[in-house]
Amino acid sequence: HVICLGGMCLNEKHEVLCVKEKRAPAATSQGSWKLPGGLIDLGEEIADGVAREVREETGVEATFQSLLAARHQHGAAFGRDDMYCICLLSPQTSEIKIDENEIGEAAWLSLGDYYESTKATSARQGVDENFNCYVVRHVLEAGERGDDLTQLGFAGRKMPAPKGYVKGV
Repeated sequence: HVICLGGMCLNEKHEVLCVKEKRAPAATSQGSWKLPGGLIDLGEEIADGVAREVREETGVEATFQSLLAARHQHGAAFGRDDMYCICLLSPQTSEIKIDENEIGEAAWLSLGDYYESTKATSARQGVDENFNCYVVRHVLEAGERGDDLTQLGFAGRKMPAPKGYVKGV
């Protein structure tokens, strides 16, 4: 398995930090807005990995808030099974400084605009709703209901490792 992380970095105006990759992994995704993210490093905590990926791709410092959703896919990244987790982050900075080797463009988009973009990408991919579209639709619906978006998902908490396990559970 490989574990990939996407950072849904939401600011106080309910704008989400999005990127367009210079070279997307599939032609149907080229030019699409997506969440900044990437592979977690061996031994790296999810919270640290997603914050690192957001910082590396966009220059925005962000703090992990919760795990929003996860999906599992067989034979995806590098021919291996792929676990993709979308994490909610709170931005500590807002100025964007992209990694020009990997990212073509980055911007703060309204949740509605990002949702419309994910719907368009889903259509190009030949599905009614891809995973990111599904997740942002639910976040958008929560905002429309008046839910506190900072409280969505499963929050992380440090716990001691059971005897005989590697430290860092």
